[in-house]
Amino acid sequence: MKLAALFLSIAAFGADVAGKWDFIWNTPGGERRSTLTFTVQNGAVQCSFPDAKEPIKGTIEGSRLKLSGKLYSPEAGSEGKFELEGAIDGAKMKGTSSWEEHSMTFTATRQN
Repeated sequence: MKLAALFLSIAAFGADVAGKWDFIWNTPGGERRSTLTFTVQNGAVQCSFPDAKEPIKGTIEGSRLKLSGKLYSPEAGSEGKFELEGAIDGAKMKGTSSWEEHSMTFTATRQN
């Protein structure tokens, strides 16, 4: 019975993304790495970047994660619009993202 409730919970709110993830960003300027921290409450996701002024918000439905918000880039020295769409498969994630006009792909692995 508990197992069935767990499966229904995952189906209703999505894959488990909460925790720390190690990201590899494949950018036009080369590979970048960062560790992001995700929290989830009632299907609403918040993602904290190391240099962000505030968390990026989004949703998770099934295995699909979507984030959107303003993100400060210390490399660029400015804040810009950030968007991310990813697919979670257990402890792995991959997808696409953008910061202003810069598009990139990424892979991520959940920390233990």
